[in-house]
Amino acid sequence: MRESLRWSAYQRVLASGAAPVLRPSNAVGVGFLNTYLRSKGRSVRFRWDNAAQMISVQDEGAEILVPRPERAGLYLRGLESRLTQLLDQYLVSDLPIPSHAKIIDVGANVGEFSLAIQRKCSSAQFLLVEA
Repeated sequence: MRESLRWSAYQRVLASGAAPVLRPSNAVGVGFLNTYLRSKGRSVRFRWDNAAQMISVQDEGAEILVPRPERAGLYLRGLESRLTQLLDQYLVSDLPIPSHAKIIDVGANVGEFSLAIQRKCSSAQFLLVEA
């Protein structure tokens, strides 16, 4: 019964056209979110990873594990959109990166920045450090 109440409440959110509040702390929340994204024609998908206790964001053949549900909301428009936003945010979207670049990402967190740079220059070598 409780599951059916959640589902009908979620359907009301979908019908209103509003994006759902992202609280995918389990498989049910992630399932609701994926239903919303499919209804909007988006390719990004979320999956609750029980082993890691994190949210897996999958898009365009790539996957990134996100440790906090509120950060997963950054990927609602897709992985490429988030990575482009990140490069713009750090003012490196127009920075030329030589093919032989060696990049050290200190404070890498989940590796978003390095993934964004790798999309710009696939031959670069990376060292990611997170304490």
